[in-house]
Amino acid sequence: MRKAMGLAAVLGIAIAATTGRGRAEEPAPSAGGTAKEATLADLAWLAGRWRSQDGGEVFDETWLPAEGDAMAAVSRSVEGGKTGLYELSAIERTDAGLVLRIRHFGPGVAPWASESGETPSWPLARRGAREATFEEPSRAFPRRIVYRREKGAGADVLVARLEGERGGKPATMEFRLARVGD
Repeated sequence: MRKAMGLAAVLGIAIAATTGRGRAEEPAPSAGGTAKEATLADLAWLAGRWRSQDGGEVFDETWLPAEGDAMAAVSRSVEGGKTGLYELSAIERTDAGLVLRIRHFGPGVAPWASESGETPSWPLARRGAREATFEEPSRAFPRRIVYRREKGAGADVLVARLEGERGGKPATMEFRLARVGD
């Protein structure tokens, strides 16, 4: 059974290696922008409910609007009527700037053993009008997580692109989620 991956969840090395939905290719450069001065208001375009459906697999991700010093998202992946993945994501304001943090959970909301200890984190490296690149150079994959909002065929699309290296070779995975509701 193929393991489903969440938008931001696809971020773990173990997760990325277990799915067939992404495709490996050369990483592309991301849009520029000043990251240190970025505010949560600059990422307001992320807020909303997003969904992808690939055959019998459904992935939902809902980003709450910024409140206080953070934005938060909850995600789930359902395949064959069974929930296989829950994900909690947060973009938090820190003294160093905005940081994306992600935790994964399995059925029974059991935390993934591969994420014990410190929460996986990626500082904001670059931003654009509707794009944000989070990057942690010490990670092989995903080293970069790029969120981009695009106009799709009649609807907004949230693209999540993971970039880095696997086995010493450049690797990329991309996921497209359509906006649900207003």
